[in-house]
Amino acid sequence: MKRVFITGGTGGIGSACVEEFSKNGWQVTFTYLKSEEKAKELCRRFDNCSCIKMDLGDSASVDSLDNEASYDAVVNNAAVSLFSMLQDTPTEKMKKLFEVDLFGSYGVLHKLIPRLISQGKKAAVVNVASMWGQSGASCESAYSAAKGAMIALTRALALELAPCNIRFNCVSPGVIDTAMNRHFTSEERKEMEESIPLGCFGTSEQIAKICRFLCDDRSSYITAQLICPNGGQLIGI
Repeated sequence: MKRVFITGGTGGIGSACVEEFSKNGWQVTFTYLKSEEKAKELCRRFDNCSCIKMDLGDSASVDSLDNEASYDAVVNNAAVSLFSMLQDTPTEKMKKLFEVDLFGSYGVLHKLIPRLISQGKKAAVVNVASMWGQSGASCESAYSAAKGAMIALTRALALELAPCNIRFNCVSPGVIDTAMNRHFTSEERKEMEESIPLGCFGTSEQIAKICRFLCDDRSSYITAQLICPNGGQLIGI
């Protein structure tokens, strides 16, 4: 049975990934921070699933990760958002967002990559970024910058670790129907949907299926790629 490590496993995309991998026979270990009951419920539903409480924004918490565990894939999904104009965003707030959205993922990889290399077998890493990391988003400069850095990190590590048979790919979702996007009014949502060629928000389940595809043997010749499930909203970036 293949094993996958997923960060942020109780969020919209994260929990969908936990379900997608578990239902398809993977042994899943996922992290959570505040949603303990949801984490326990996922573990009750799937006997091939376990969870770890971890604060991706705390380097000491990330550093406690067991680097002796064997995995076939890693999905870096955990993230927080910040909707604020630049002049209303103190540097400390931006740093806090980066601690989770970039440095937390980097810390996970720093702990797990040596083990993935020493296993001597093929492995895959999927980093979840965002369309805003490609185009930028008004009032989301910190989030856009962190996700842009995630895209660049993915491409660099794909080149660096290809000789070790570790593939790195990045999923860059457009507007997905998760809690992160439910603060919009019905009018704002309608306006956003009209800007998407396919006419609707994406779903967490759609993103989870892409993540699993990029982790299994069907994608064994795909690395250093940016996969953009955005309904056609962003083209050619």
